Order: sequence, then structure tokens, then C-alpha cells
Amino acid sequence: GGKMSRGHWTRRFARALYLEDAAGVPLVLVSCDLWNMPGGLIDVVAERLARDPALRHIGREHLLVAATHTHHSQGNFCSSAACNDFAQPLPGFDPDLFEFLVRRVVGAIGDAVEQRRPARALRSQATLAGFFRNRSLEPFLLNPEAADILAANAALPECTPTAMFPDPRACR
Repeated sequence: GGKMSRGHWTRRFARALYLEDAAGVPLVLVSCDLWNMPGGLIDVVAERLARDPALRHIGREHLLVAATHTHHSQGNFCSSAACNDFAQPLPGFDPDLFEFLVRRVVGAIGDAVEQRRPARALRSQATLAGFFRNRSLEPFLLNPEAADILAANAALPECTPTAMFPDPRACR
């Protein structure tokens, strides 16, 4: 009984950012407070967008929808039975939850399109030494391209070894 949801601590959201280049080609970035983002959900979102006259210019190829991977989100909405069986104590697919999530993602995209305004984007590049750490360095080292990646990043400083991350190459 302690494994079953009985409410929420905080609300979860779908947030969308609508971008459009000078030629009018859109790109929509959506972040959803979910543990997983199934491809089937994105496909249905794209189908719904195609039906809306104000949003039909946004095709599946213009969507980048991702999950924050929170451990406090619902389950049973995946297009894969294996994911539905893995993510929560009770297996199965919940079509009502799936439909709710589709509506919320489409709504977030619609809100972003309605609230769009001209902007200018600038791009810059910088090295963030020590900002990232490979938390699974041992399996990474088994990849055939691992040595090449480490060599390409040799100019980055090494990590300070810790008990959890003893290999200083983890920051490279």
C-alpha cells in the first residue's frame, strides 16, 4: 500500500518554448515533468497538432519533447508494455492518463505559440571544465571509441578523485 500514489507533493508541468527561424520553420522544445517520454505519446501530440489550424505548421520533425526524469511522476502511460510494467507497482496502460498527458503537452505548445514574440538569439561556445562527470566511467571505457573521446578531451582538467568517483578521467 505504501507504494501507491495518493496525491502529489508538487505539481508537474509541461513547458514549451516555440522558436521560429527567419524562413518561418518552427522548432518546439518541450520539457515534461515525467519519468519517461514515450515516442508514442509524441506521435499522438504531433497528430493533434496537425488537426489544429493554428498549430498544424508544427510537424513531428519540429518537436523535441523530453522528460525531466522525475521519480515523482505517474506511470502507465508508455507506448511500451515493458516500460509500463517496469515503472510502477501495478502493470498496464492507462488510456485516460495518456490522453490527459497528450492534452497537456499540446496545450503547452499552443500557449507557447500564442505567447511568441520577436527575439534575437545569440550563440556562444565555451568549455565548462569540471561541470560534467561521467557517473558510469567503467562501462564507458568498454566502448570502442572511449580512448578517442578521452584523447579529444585531454585538455580538460581531471576530476578530483572521491570515493564514489575514484577515476580522475571521469570529467573528461
